[in-house]
Amino acid sequence: MADDGHGAIRPREGSTLHYALLWTKPAARERFLARLALIRTLARTLDDVNDPGVAERKVHWWHEELARLAGGAPRHPRTVACADSLAGDEAATAALLDVLSVAATTRYTPPSDDLEWHARLARDHGARLALLAHALGEAADDLADPAVRHTGLATGLGLHETLSRLPALLHRGFAVFPDATYRSHGLNPAALARHVRREGPDGARLGGIPVVTDGSGDTDDANGAVDAKRRAIVAASVDAASTALEGALTDPDHHAAYSREARAPIARLAALRARKLRLWREQRPDLLRETVTPTPLAKFLVAWRHRRGARRPRQH
Repeated sequence: MADDGHGAIRPREGSTLHYALLWTKPAARERFLARLALIRTLARTLDDVNDPGVAERKVHWWHEELARLAGGAPRHPRTVACADSLAGDEAATAALLDVLSVAATTRYTPPSDDLEWHARLARDHGARLALLAHALGEAADDLADPAVRHTGLATGLGLHETLSRLPALLHRGFAVFPDATYRSHGLNPAALARHVRREGPDGARLGGIPVVTDGSGDTDDANGAVDAKRRAIVAASVDAASTALEGALTDPDHHAAYSREARAPIARLAALRARKLRLWREQRPDLLRETVTPTPLAKFLVAWRHRRGARRPRQH
C-alpha cells in the first residue's frame, strides 16, 4: 500500500490491496480507498505523539472534526474526501469514533490480557469493516448489520495489522502485547524494541527516524534466551491471528455477510490476509526484522477464488 504524499491511498500493483480491489467498480473503488485513508488517519493519529497533553488535544480536535463531518462541513482532507458518503450519517460517525477511541486508549494503556486486547481489536476493526462495507455498497444496513462486524474476522484482521506494523509500533513506544502476555514469556516491550531492525538493506531508517539499539550486545542473547522468548511471543500472536481468520472464513455467518457482490473486496482482503498468515506460520519469519509475503501469482489465485465474495463453507 502506498499514498500520494497527502494521505490518499493508491494500491501498488501486486499488493494485497491491488488484488482485493480487482473487479471492483471504479466509483466503489474510490469510495473504498477514501474511506480506508480516513480510517488509517484516525487509527494512527497518535503514532508519533509522546506527550499525553498533545495527544488529548489531537483527540479532542478529531472529535470536533467528526462532528463537523456529520454536519456536512469537514476541514481535514481525509474527511472532505468522504463527505459525500458520510455527512449526516450518525451510525458512520459512531463507527469512526470507535476507531479513534481504541487508538487513544491503546496509545497509553496497554491491555491487561488477551481477552481485553482482542475485545479492543474486535471493536476497532469491526467498526472498520462496517465503514468499508458501507463505502462499497452505500446500503444503510452495512453500518447496522452485526454480521458485518464478525468478531473472528475483525480480531484476525486486527492481529494481522498489529503484527505487520510490529517494528514501527514498538519503536514508537507502543506496548503492543498485553501485560499478561509479556509476563508469561518473561519479556517486556523494551526487550522487544531492542531487537527491531535498525535499518533496511538500502540504509533507510524505520519511519525515517533512528531506531533504538538492535540489541546485539544483550548478554542474555549469548545463550539465545531472549531470542527464543521474542520469537515465541510473536509466534503465539501469529497463530492466534491465523486461527481467528481461518475460523471466520469457514463460518456460515461470514459467508452470509460477505457473499454479496458489493462486499466481495472485503472477502478477498480477508482471504489474502489469511494466506499471508499461513505463510508466516509455515516459515516463521522474525517479524521484528523481516517479513515474507505470498507471490503475486499466489495472491491472484486467492483473489480469483473469492472474486464473487466469501466462499460457502464446506459441509462435513
